[in-house]
Amino acid sequence: MKNQINLLLISIILSCVTSTDDNTDIVNEKQNPEIMEENRNNTDDSIIIQEKKKLLTGRYDPKLHPEFDVLDNIYHTKPEMYLHKGTINAFIKMRTQAQKDGISLIIVSGTRNFYSQKSIWERKYTQNKKNGLTNRENIRKIMLWSSMPSTSRHHWGTDIDINGFDTYFNGTNEKANKEYEWLQNNAHKFGFCQVYSEKKEGGRITGYNEEKWHWSYMPIANQLLEDYKKLITYSDINDFSASELAKELNIIEEYVLGISPTCK
Repeated sequence: MKNQINLLLISIILSCVTSTDDNTDIVNEKQNPEIMEENRNNTDDSIIIQEKKKLLTGRYDPKLHPEFDVLDNIYHTKPEMYLHKGTINAFIKMRTQAQKDGISLIIVSGTRNFYSQKSIWERKYTQNKKNGLTNRENIRKIMLWSSMPSTSRHHWGTDIDINGFDTYFNGTNEKANKEYEWLQNNAHKFGFCQVYSEKKEGGRITGYNEEKWHWSYMPIANQLLEDYKKLITYSDINDFSASELAKELNIIEEYVLGISPTCK
């Protein structure tokens, strides 16, 4: 009996010592400035990454984003338009030079966040489905010209559509031809590049159809594309019709990365 009591006392003492040591470790950890700073940095890094992912996939409000600004109505055709501040400055400089050369440039489409892109996607998807297309056929038809939500460069505030779309730049409009020729010869001077160039061997072979109107402000867009490759996976592409097929159809590899090699 005496031995049992002694063993019990020893057990209690050891338990108290261990508990005290554990609590001491916790207190020391909380009081250690280096550990506390590391924990704060890890939290800050996590917040930065999450905010970056929201920008890359369009899940934000451009009106509230600190890197975006509203564009004066004289530069676009919409009731209201927001772009990345760097894109705005570069476009105004390019437009000013174009005017001196007798060319008129105006933005017909700018930033589209996830929710704007989803609206376009769902409208086209519903119509194609009514016409009997399968999910895969539906996606391929939409993506001749339009992006899946979470994969559009228009999410970034760096990409703009200038003066018109496919019917305007179909090669028969002399005015459009002159504007496109000017952009080909001069846009790069202001940091812009036609990311969806003509598809051909030795050039761009995947992705959307050629878009002569779509120009990207590369000093910012190139970095965002690198961030996209590092941070975004197919699990981030969701919440719209047929989104589950994005991975099977290699949407990131073929479309997000399917840009002109001269723009990289």
